[in-house]
Amino acid sequence: MDQTSYDLIVIGGGPGGYEAAKIASNRGLKTAIVSNTKLGGRATFGSLLPSKIWLNAANHYRRMSEASSHALKVEGFSFDIQGLKEDIKRKSTAYSDQITQILKDLKVDIYHGNGMITGEHTVEVSDDEVKETFQLEAKYIIVATGSMPRFLPDIKPNKNRILAPKIAPLLPHIPESVIIVGGGVTGMEYAYVFAQLGARVTVLHNKRHILPEMDAEIADYLENVYVEKYDMAFHKGLKVRSIVQEGDRVIATLESGETFTADYGFIGIGRVADDGFYDKSAIDLTWKDNGGLRVNSYMHTGIAGIYAIGDVTGIPMMANKAILQAKVAVRHIVKDVDYPERYHFISAVYCYPPVAQIGSTKKDGHCDIVEKPYRCLLRSQINGEPLGLLKLKIDPDTDLVKGVSGIGPHIYDILAPIQLAMEHHIPYDELITTHFANPSFSELVSLEVSEIKE
Repeated sequence: MDQTSYDLIVIGGGPGGYEAAKIASNRGLKTAIVSNTKLGGRATFGSLLPSKIWLNAANHYRRMSEASSHALKVEGFSFDIQGLKEDIKRKSTAYSDQITQILKDLKVDIYHGNGMITGEHTVEVSDDEVKETFQLEAKYIIVATGSMPRFLPDIKPNKNRILAPKIAPLLPHIPESVIIVGGGVTGMEYAYVFAQLGARVTVLHNKRHILPEMDAEIADYLENVYVEKYDMAFHKGLKVRSIVQEGDRVIATLESGETFTADYGFIGIGRVADDGFYDKSAIDLTWKDNGGLRVNSYMHTGIAGIYAIGDVTGIPMMANKAILQAKVAVRHIVKDVDYPERYHFISAVYCYPPVAQIGSTKKDGHCDIVEKPYRCLLRSQINGEPLGLLKLKIDPDTDLVKGVSGIGPHIYDILAPIQLAMEHHIPYDELITTHFANPSFSELVSLEVSEIKE
């Protein structure tokens, strides 16, 4: 069994793993990355990138459909699902190739196979294609194995008419009707895609509100838009017992016995951390109740030189979180400046209108809630996009923003300066004195409450 030594081994080739390997090599560490997928990981080939291409196509279709409201005449356009599939394959491959070339240029050694931690400083790599197993050694290890879709025995895809994000490209055409099980981020993004492209969508969700991690008022706002604009129905607070295919129909059955029928089904009930990266008899890692690997503010697991980043550390499972944690972990390894993890992540849902949030905007009896509607903006009137709302939670004692959520065009960009203010403790009164481009959606940040007229 060959053995090669490194300063750092990264297990996982997704957004966090790639970022960790890149930064580590730039910081002078002899680095290797082990990935059981092409570089880019599941995010590039199964979830994040493909879903955003679906969403991009739906957005273009929406703009074409609404062109007449902007004095444009557009005739004879249609959705090309085969073209979409080719676009996903082309862009996923191109991005993976780009990542691979960057790491090669940085002299990062790339191993394709399953990485298994067998000791505090050892990783066993199994390459099923060449039937070869070998061992690597490193002073430090970063686990970035990500997550996998969550399924249940009677609620799972069948690669035919019951689909999930990774196998959505198997869809031969946009169906007339779709049942979506799950009202979280994935469910709401694909609900928009299917509805915008012409399907009747039924959402079955076991919680009181869709997007349960988001502000309830904002979630209800999105649901109302969906119901009014599209042929979409929501059934919430109901537990799905099973979803099965019978011939050319899909039947979802609730615990109550009530059934729903559609041409296709789509499962989007969450993700679970991938824990298949270590020998549990050799390493004793600690897991949180929500399934994530327990780490400190520097991403250290408490075991010698082993760190963990990204989805494997639990919710929220987002690429921007993984990338930030990669920076935190590597900086700690190289003993850089004190740079613990920051928690002001922007969570975004890229449907239309999009939703985004930092922290919580739930009323707590102490903080003030400031609401700013999009209809007050000149840009909204010009674009014909008056729907939208920004909510900020302000601590009256410190004048600091404690949380923010919103819905509307470019909301994730609007939250960027607010995120910066939260990170650097900039008072709200200073934030709103910033002058943004006019007309722009960013002006919503500096909009004075006194300007808002009911």
